[in-house]
Amino acid sequence: MFKKVFGLLLVAGLSSGAVMAETDQTGAVILPLTESSYQPHFTLSAIGGVLTPDDGDIDSGSVTGVELSLDCPLFQPPMGVIRQQVSYTTYSKNDLTVSSFELNPHFLVEITKDLLVGGGPGFGFVTTDPEKGDSENYLAFQMGLNVQYKAGPLLLGSEFRKQWTQKKDDSDFNNNRLLVKVGYNF
Repeated sequence: MFKKVFGLLLVAGLSSGAVMAETDQTGAVILPLTESSYQPHFTLSAIGGVLTPDDGDIDSGSVTGVELSLDCPLFQPPMGVIRQQVSYTTYSKNDLTVSSFELNPHFLVEITKDLLVGGGPGFGFVTTDPEKGDSENYLAFQMGLNVQYKAGPLLLGSEFRKQWTQKKDDSDFNNNRLLVKVGYNF
């Protein structure tokens, strides 16, 4: 299913106006950070939403956090833009606190002026901390779908993330998150 959604997003990007990272070069740019014309277009956002664990014994609850995003300094495709999203979120429900630090590079395309859609993978580090018991650390992999609307310096967005975590002992804290973002574009 993800391949179908990504394919549709790619076709939409190819048929719409091309959003590109700001550099003087055209086409794919490797290490745009080295270009004097590179602009990172930082965005700082508050994020919040609902986290639903795959484990039926753990209740869904609210998740809150912050996110800093920027145009990728390592690679930009010839069309669209890769946004690096670095986020920190927390979830607390039924004596369990979960903290997640993530890096989510998402490929975005412009559908209409200031409306972008896209998605991509992510990597993270998750800590679960029950009130009774030992905390656990997990490496995480995730996939996300993202919609963003820019209104001048304001960013409004929504994102769905599916996160898979695993330890050597096969324990996990797999989950789904539906997030809303409100941010400021620098």
